[in-house]
Order: sequence, then structure tokens, then C-alpha cells
Amino acid sequence: MKDNELTYLIIAGIVTFSAIALYVKTKKDLDRVIKRNAEISAKNTSLEMHKLKFALQPHTLNNILANLKAMSNQISRSMDSLSDILEYIFYHGEDHMESIENEVEFIKGYVQLQSVFTREIDSIQLNIQHVDQRSSKYSQPLIPHLITAYLIENAFKHGDINHPDFLNVTISSSDKNFSIVVKNKTRPNYESRSKGIGIQNMKQRLKHLKEGKYTFETSKSEDEFTAALTIKL
Repeated sequence: MKDNELTYLIIAGIVTFSAIALYVKTKKDLDRVIKRNAEISAKNTSLEMHKLKFALQPHTLNNILANLKAMSNQISRSMDSLSDILEYIFYHGEDHMESIENEVEFIKGYVQLQSVFTREIDSIQLNIQHVDQRSSKYSQPLIPHLITAYLIENAFKHGDINHPDFLNVTISSSDKNFSIVVKNKTRPNYESRSKGIGIQNMKQRLKHLKEGKYTFETSKSEDEFTAALTIKL
């Protein structure tokens, strides 16, 4: 064998051996990487499963269900209130006069409906403790139909409904008088609404239906507006 051929064979052997050694080393490194990736993937999968398990704990689902039920009940009560209000608006007061009993029921329903849009549960207070239901005039049509709506509607329209003490409505009645006092917290930069269209319409109706038999006053403090209406029966 010639020297050149021997040299070639030696070089070829070295290259082949080196290639095999490199392949073996690379294969081992690749196997380690694959194994490591598999372990990381398994851990990530385990962590993800624990995360999902935590997110779907039974008490969490129960809380969601309870909230949905509460919302459903609230919507149901609101729909009932709206139905009663619409019936009162369209099918009562044909002679422009209504009983204290029906007007108070209207106020209760209207406040209940509007309370859906307030943030604070106790921000609306309705006090009817001083309404004398035993009075013979309680069920007689002696006050203008929807006369209280102007005051309460304006409170919701112009007041600060996000205030924790947003609205206080006090109603009282006897054999002689019917009275409603509406106090609401005002928004910043509030301007008096005592000359608004709604209030002017209310005054016009009172003039025609109860002329000389009513008083209406308004007052304003730093953050509160008060409207008080008294009607002689």
C-alpha cells in the first residue's frame, strides 16, 4: 500500500471516528434537552390544571349562581314595579284626582324601580309611617293624580344618585292634609331647578285643581335640595 493511500485511510478513519463521537455526544445532548423540555411541559401542564381547578372551585360557581339569582329577582321585581306604574299612569286619574292610597303605592313602585340604578343599597329612604291609613280620606280621590311624580322624578334626574345618602322621601297624611317632603343630595355645580318645566307644570295643575289649598316650598343647602308640598284635603 502506498504511503498516500495509508495517509488517506488514517485521515478517513479519524474523520469517521470524530463524526461518530460527535453524533453520540449530540444525540446525548439532544436527548437531555428533549427530556428536560418534556419535564417542563409536564410541570406547566400540572400548574395549568391546578390553576383551572382553582378557578372552578364549587364555591366560586355557587357565588356566581347566587349573584345571577339576585339579579334575576331584582329584574323581576323591577318589571312588576314598572307594570304597576304604567297601569297607574294610563288607567288611573281620569278625573285628574286620585286617592292618597294609590298615590303612595305609585311612589313605592317608582322608588323601587329607580333603586335598580343606584350603587348604594340604602341610599334611598322612603318614610310613610305618618300616613294615616285609618282616615276616611285615605281612599278618597282628593289629590291630583301623579302630583308627587314631579318631585321624585326631578330628584333622580338632577340629584347625585351615587351618594350614599342620595334620597329621602317623607310622606304624611291626616284628615286635613297630605304632605310630601323630598330631600336629595346634589351634584357639584348644581343649579336650582325650582323653575324647571316639570315644576312649572306641577304648579299649573295645582292652581287648576287645588287653588288656594296648597303650599309648595323649596330650599337648598351646600349639598342638598329640599322640596316640600302640602295639600289641604
